[in-house]
Amino acid sequence: MGIRFAPSLAGGLFHHMNPKKSFYVREVCVTYKPRRVKITPKLDACLNSSYKVFELFKEMGNEMREKLVAVALSTRHKVLCYEVISIGTVNESFAKPVEIFRNTLHLNPYGYILIHNHPSGDPWPSEADNNLTRVLREVADLLNVCFLDHVIVGAEGYFSYLDHNWTVPAVRKKAA
Repeated sequence: MGIRFAPSLAGGLFHHMNPKKSFYVREVCVTYKPRRVKITPKLDACLNSSYKVFELFKEMGNEMREKLVAVALSTRHKVLCYEVISIGTVNESFAKPVEIFRNTLHLNPYGYILIHNHPSGDPWPSEADNNLTRVLREVADLLNVCFLDHVIVGAEGYFSYLDHNWTVPAVRKKAA
C-alpha cells in the first residue's frame, strides 16, 4: 500500500512551504499495488499429462506457504478456469470439497485437476493429502465429473496420483 498526495495538491503546492510550519492536507489518494499472482496458466493449455500440469504450475514449488489450486477442464482437457482455493501455512492448507467444486460447476466441466505445493520442497504426499484425494474422488463420482489428477509440486519435482495409479507406496523409493 502506498500513500501519496492527490494530483491536485502535489503539483508544486508544497514546494514553497516552510517545512517547519505545520499544514493541513485536504485530500489524500491511497493506492494499492495489485497483488502479484505467480501462477498464470494459459487458458488454452491442454493438460493431458501430469508433466504438462507440473510445467504450467511449477512456480508453486517456490512458494513459502501451501497453496491449493483447482483447475476445471473441458472434454479435450483444455483449461476452462482455475481458482486458488486456499492459501495455508508452511505445512498445511485447508479446503472442503464443496469449495473446490462450487465455483466451476456452472461451466459444466468434464473434469478437475487439483494442484498444491509443498513448501518443504519434497512433493511426496502426506496422509492428509491422501485423505483429501480419496474424499475428492468420491465427491466427484457423486457429481458425475471426472477427478483427473492430484498433482503435488515441490522444488524437487512433482508427484502425480494418476501416475501412481491413485495409490501411494508405503515406502518411498529413493532416487538412484
